[in-house]
Amino acid sequence: MEASALALPGHSTALVGAMGAMLPPSPPFATRSDLWALGVVYTLLSTLMGTVGKDFFRLAFVTSNPTFHAVGIVLSVVLDPLFNLIALSFATQAIVSACAGFVIVWNALLAPFMLGESLTRIRLISSTLILVGTIGVGASGPHYEVVRTEREYMALLSDHSAVVYYVLLLAWCSFAFWRWRRDPLGVGRPWGAVLGGSIAGNNFFVKVFLAINYCAIDRYSIGCIHANPWVSWQIYAVGLAALAAAGGGLLVLAVTLRHAEALDGVTIFTGVQIIFAALTSNIVLLENQVTRGWVITIYCFSVGIILVGLTLLAIRDVKYPLELEDEPVEWYARFVDHTRAKALDLWWRLRGVELHLEEGKGAPAAGGSGGSSSSSSGGRSGAPVEGTKLLASEAGDSGTHVARGCAVQ
Repeated sequence: MEASALALPGHSTALVGAMGAMLPPSPPFATRSDLWALGVVYTLLSTLMGTVGKDFFRLAFVTSNPTFHAVGIVLSVVLDPLFNLIALSFATQAIVSACAGFVIVWNALLAPFMLGESLTRIRLISSTLILVGTIGVGASGPHYEVVRTEREYMALLSDHSAVVYYVLLLAWCSFAFWRWRRDPLGVGRPWGAVLGGSIAGNNFFVKVFLAINYCAIDRYSIGCIHANPWVSWQIYAVGLAALAAAGGGLLVLAVTLRHAEALDGVTIFTGVQIIFAALTSNIVLLENQVTRGWVITIYCFSVGIILVGLTLLAIRDVKYPLELEDEPVEWYARFVDHTRAKALDLWWRLRGVELHLEEGKGAPAAGGSGGSSSSSSGGRSGAPVEGTKLLASEAGDSGTHVARGCAVQ
């Protein structure tokens, strides 16, 4: 019997609920999402906002400027979830979570510019492995939309497999927290990002929250536990879980970035987040149950590739249990230095301040909007020269920090 046939205008809500409870559990209704590509586009926007926000968290500690914390919160807590919610309305949880791996791409591109960090060979290899694994997870993940009711979602959240997952998640997070706080500046440093990603990967609560909230829009919809979900405890419990997953993960990452560089911390955080999102998609939401066996094999293999990339990056960061030889990617370092120099030159010229090149550690020349002073090297203002340091200042402000100057190698 079609469940929707019970939702007729004029019928008593209590009668509909009673009849719905008498029906045997129905299998999930899967429809192919023809707009999943649009969901990918919104996910890319979401990942861009989230990456810039996370880099601003690191920039706040580097520059000791709390204003950057506020910018990071707006980007990561407001704009990132907003675009993510829109993406979830067009694509499945598995695809949206997999595309979150593009945070790694944005981070590898932006962190050297924003933070002056060095993209090394091992970092590049690790990021590439994680990205390839992410693409594999997205390609082999379900491209159909599983439509479930509030009653069915609540049944999934209380299923024995979900309960086992909650227990194992609690044990894993406790272990990660112990390893992190035991040595936050040494071997335990990557575990902060691991803990944050483990928490943030449980964003499936957002999708359940939206399904429960739908009953407030259409109270005659079959499968609603309450005609008005806002008078029930379920929507508040799921909403708090969604906030804890998103906010808790970002909070742990922000604390981790006090001592870890963004190219390590953000990359590890994202990789672990993708793995846990894949686990919840299969264990809790059961979104892969109509996928063929060989596709699931590719899905699991892709997750394994992500694990290899994460392990390599963590070993490189803490130099344990072995020390890996690593070198900067020279061509990208030169590109970053040249681009940052040009950008700084343009920025200060727009503010009416001239950039000057000074050799060694000489004091930066002051320049105001009404004039300029010549550089001690005699070079052309704003032109990067080998072995020099690009500096900019206003009257009374040396401004030699990462936000005000960059070394030209």
